[in-house]
Amino acid sequence: MLLAVFFTIVLDQAAKLIASSLLVQGESVALINGFLHLTLVHNTGTVFGFFPEANLYLAIISIVFLAVLSFVCLKIKSLPPAEKFSMGLIAGGAAGNLADRLRLGYVIDFIDFRIWPVFNFADIALTAGAVLIIWKICIGRRKN
Repeated sequence: MLLAVFFTIVLDQAAKLIASSLLVQGESVALINGFLHLTLVHNTGTVFGFFPEANLYLAIISIVFLAVLSFVCLKIKSLPPAEKFSMGLIAGGAAGNLADRLRLGYVIDFIDFRIWPVFNFADIALTAGAVLIIWKICIGRRKN
C-alpha cells in the first residue's frame, strides 16, 4: 500500500511540475489534435471544477479523509493485496491534490481530452482506486 501511495504522489507531483513549467494558466497545447491536449488549469474547486473557491474546506476534508483511511488500514491488518493497492491509489491521489491545495491554494490540472473536464494523475489514481474497490465488492457479492 505504501508503495502505491509513494509512486502515485511522485508521479502526480512530477507531472504537475513539468506541466507548470511548460505552460501558463489557461494555455493549451495539442498532443493529438482534437483528442489529447495539455491544458494548464488552476482548480480551486472539487473534481471537474465544481464548488470553485472551496479550497480551504476541501483541504480540511482531505486531511480528515486521509486520517480516517490511515486509521482503517492500520486496524484492518489482513486486507488482501488488491484492496491494499486500491487504498494506496486513493490515498496517494488524495495526498497529491492535498499537497497542491496546501502549497499553492489550488490543484494543478493539465490532462485534457476536450470531452471531459481537465484532470491530473492524482484524479486518475483516486478514480482507479475507487473503481477497483467497487469491482472487488461486486465480484465478492457475486461469489456469495
